[in-house]
Amino acid sequence: MTDADVPKLSEGLRRLWGVSSVTGRGPQPALSVERIVATAIEIADQHGLAAVTMSRVADHLGASTMALYRHVASKSELLTLMVDGAAGPPPALPLDADWRTATETWARALARVSHGWVIEVPISGPPIGPNSVAWMEAGLRALRDSGLPPLARLSVVTTLSGYVRQHSALLKDMDAQSGGRPQRELELEWSQTLATLVDPEEFPEVSSVLATEAFGTGSEAPEGDPDFDFGLRCILEGVARLAERQATG
Repeated sequence: MTDADVPKLSEGLRRLWGVSSVTGRGPQPALSVERIVATAIEIADQHGLAAVTMSRVADHLGASTMALYRHVASKSELLTLMVDGAAGPPPALPLDADWRTATETWARALARVSHGWVIEVPISGPPIGPNSVAWMEAGLRALRDSGLPPLARLSVVTTLSGYVRQHSALLKDMDAQSGGRPQRELELEWSQTLATLVDPEEFPEVSSVLATEAFGTGSEAPEGDPDFDFGLRCILEGVARLAERQATG
């Protein structure tokens, strides 16, 4: 691949993909895209996404803000690179697993890296960074033996990615309003309070759910949450049915 093959790619992404228009001749610059992104991620991890500014990153690196712009075109591009860097490469999928197990493993791994400031970054387009594309490749590979055509497999990967992000965002929003109290404790308190308020004759279905006493028993981790597990099973069950119909024509 030559530089001319990727005319719309920014310089920062070109460097991550190894197709930079900047030659390697002469002394290596003190700054690099990798250092800038790593520093921005460190700031976000410690102080939140709002604390990440080009000037603050430059200060941490002992450089001028203008020097950063020689490597990263904009704050928006920096955020894209940060998400890609924070995700890292996807884990290896189980080699002897069926497609459904492999896809579930992939989705749970994605949930583990989709948290904190990462899900606050607006989605500006399809995956473009090398790590993000590697995650897409891993998801498509997990679905390879499902019998679905490539575009259908891509749609499944997109659906699962959206589900993981939405669930992670919901947990994050609820945690922000909980004052640090465990989610299990809040769920139990909610169910007990609601049980004293609702009339079983007026709300028979709600009452039957509250009577199960299942609230407050879930895990705090996204992939251990019963709601997450149920939603993931529903999606994969739908994909399995779709694959069966595809196989029978």
